[in-house]
Amino acid sequence: MNVIDASDLCKSYGPTCLMDGVGFALGENDRVGIVGRNGCGKSTLFRILAGLESEDSGTIARKKGLTVGFLSQRPSLDPDKSVRQILEEHLGEAQQMLK
Repeated sequence: MNVIDASDLCKSYGPTCLMDGVGFALGENDRVGIVGRNGCGKSTLFRILAGLESEDSGTIARKKGLTVGFLSQRPSLDPDKSVRQILEEHLGEAQQMLK
């Protein structure tokens, strides 16, 4: 059973088209890597999958109850917290789900 089915995804920022007609399916046990040059839309795709940004067109079907986590490349970090504290803060929910 697929956890995500994406079909014909398109996303542009003004005249710059980042993706056009992107489609894929991810199964329950699939492991994938996304590789591409800077600025080609990798992070945008992940933001769309996480529901943080919307696609211009196309469809995404998610398995009922699926949660997609996303940690920004440029998070705003509290300088008074250690790296461990920041990671525990951001990953705490996922760790609880795994218990």
